Amino acid sequence: MNAGAGRPVAFGHVGLQVTDVERSRTYYRDVIGLRELERLTRNDPYLGHVTGYPGLTLDICLLVEPASGVLLELLEYRDIDRRAVDPATANPGTCHVCFEVDDVDVIHARAVASGHGSVNAPVTPTSGRWAGGRSVYLTDPDGIRVELVQRGSAAPDAPVESEAVFLVEVRFAPDAAERRGPFRAEHLGRVAALKRSGVIIEGGAYIDALSTSLMLIRAEDAEAARQVALDDVYVAQGIWQDISVRPFGRVV
Repeated sequence: MNAGAGRPVAFGHVGLQVTDVERSRTYYRDVIGLRELERLTRNDPYLGHVTGYPGLTLDICLLVEPASGVLLELLEYRDIDRRAVDPATANPGTCHVCFEVDDVDVIHARAVASGHGSVNAPVTPTSGRWAGGRSVYLTDPDGIRVELVQRGSAAPDAPVESEAVFLVEVRFAPDAAERRGPFRAEHLGRVAALKRSGVIIEGGAYIDALSTSLMLIRAEDAEAARQVALDDVYVAQGIWQDISVRPFGRVV
């Protein structure tokens, strides 16, 4: 495959189709511990075309796992004939979601106390990357399997994983403070959207003086990372100047 276009640049989200989005929202927020980002209902005609269900209304809740930024999208298909499937993980076409947590037993107990199911009691893995830790399969309100894993005490001695990303540094023009006002909302909205999608891991500017912006960017190569900055309204308006890109090893 040729380098450049046609490759993933970030993980988007995991989508789960649920019976009742309010019920599932409560489970993933209050039992699992995700943070809610957005709650909305949409019936845009293009959604019916994309999903193959003309006239569709989607009831949506978007949540995030705060440490990793991975997004979970809960979707309730309304005004559509629906049939539940058997979500047992041995069945082809089903799925499960997995979260690394700090205490499997506490979340398992919270799930059971709130009336939700569990495939098994927590166990201590004896092999693989979670050896010596804890593991359990819960079942969400629709029976979808939710795996929880916890690192064992030997984890600090294990190899540390890193991710190859890019550090993009951009200088502000000398008169940026006076000229950026009309474009700041568009700029921040774009950065926020790229952060939600995982392209921008972190971004911001020095607050003691309007001199430099920094962004950690997931991209295929340095030029693709540079293009993320070049496409910003601040560049088009001359508010950002002198873009530099360096490869960066991010500890994960």
